[in-house]
Amino acid sequence: MTDPGLMSIGAFAKLAGLTASALRFYDDAGLLRPERVDPLSGYRFYSEAQLVRALQLRQLREIGMPLPTIGRFFTASAADALRLIDDQVARATAEAEGIQQTAAALKAFLGEGAYLTLCVLPGPVLAAAVDQVLATTTHDPEIPVLGGVRLEADPDALSLTATDRYRLATRTLVPASLLPLPGRGRWPETTSRPPRRGSGGASP
Repeated sequence: MTDPGLMSIGAFAKLAGLTASALRFYDDAGLLRPERVDPLSGYRFYSEAQLVRALQLRQLREIGMPLPTIGRFFTASAADALRLIDDQVARATAEAEGIQQTAAALKAFLGEGAYLTLCVLPGPVLAAAVDQVLATTTHDPEIPVLGGVRLEADPDALSLTATDRYRLATRTLVPASLLPLPGRGRWPETTSRPPRRGSGGASP
């Protein structure tokens, strides 16, 4: 005989905002055991007191918390449980930002934007910085990169670097705004200049 204070899995699932299959899965995972299982039919029954745990379980899954972490959540102290929530929110936020940046890059390549903006600098400022480091470049057919300027966009600065293997020149600019390239912490690019007339190659 079924206890009148217990609910069938279907009724409990409806109150908790879960599916019956999800409840069976959480039972198998050891996260939410039914109050009673009928020994003959195998039917699961739940009590009203289990609703709080079921609702928390649903909410934890909604923020993307992995099942092993949810298991620790239910056995943790209040302070540790709060920390687990904060850690998951931080991970989810970072993942969302990465998704947004990757989507922006894809849209740019698909034509919604002709270019992916990494930073904004006044033209004269950038031109002056390029001129300052260009003097350190050289023309070497065997090492073409020595004739260019390396640009690196960091989270808060744009760096220009050039070298002829004997000298090194670097200029760091703070842009008006800077956006990181999706999927990478740094965005390197090289801008080359035409060879200088009469310049000799660098010896190895």
